Amino acid sequence: MKNDYEEKQRIFDLINIKEWEVKCAIVVSCVFVALFVYIGVYEKYLLYIDAIKNLTTNILNAFIGLLGFSLSGIAIIVSLFSKKEVELIEKDNGRGIINNILGSYVFLAKNIGIQCLVLIVIYFITYSERALLPFTCFYILLWLECYHVTFIIFYTISLVKNCVKLYKIKNIYEKISETEKTLYDEINEVKNDYIFSTLSNICHCTNEEVVKDLIRFIEEGEIKSKNEILKYIKNQYNIKE
Repeated sequence: MKNDYEEKQRIFDLINIKEWEVKCAIVVSCVFVALFVYIGVYEKYLLYIDAIKNLTTNILNAFIGLLGFSLSGIAIIVSLFSKKEVELIEKDNGRGIINNILGSYVFLAKNIGIQCLVLIVIYFITYSERALLPFTCFYILLWLECYHVTFIIFYTISLVKNCVKLYKIKNIYEKISETEKTLYDEINEVKNDYIFSTLSNICHCTNEEVVKDLIRFIEEGEIKSKNEILKYIKNQYNIKE
């Protein structure tokens, strides 16, 4: 049920006048149709038929390549964020925001697939000897085709912009994670200093002696990454070799 609702919301993206890609697609489509009317594409259809065939095949080839972009976009986003980063982003920006962007790529892929089929049909129609549709019907269908093609182009640009934003967001949350990790390390260091100080008071010895006992314990034990741990402790408490 939820998927049906999300699908309907995606379809609404095609005519959502609030989105800049829809506004641009409407304007560009109107300009193209006005140009086609001005140069008399309908009246001089046979004159422009070769250009229409070439344009149809070129757009079809471009959209097949664009279909690969939409699939790679999904793969990039899936691999870009770790589970922890997704949780942080959704905590600040609302649940499902990453899935929403992934859904946008799926929506783009579906529209490209539909448009590829339409272009194939148009290509074969150009070889037909049947009479043209009435003037008004011809230009309405032409406007719809122009709109869908330009919408896909502007929607793709919008997704590219979103990818750049996602990369910036990833960097921001990586810095946040590093800051949290640094703070956690500092807390541990303060905790260790307090433990060493307490042991010094109880055992009536200096902090340096407690640290040296710790170093000896590490050296005698079987601890993974022993050398790195020893180096860190010696640097932290200024213990000379």
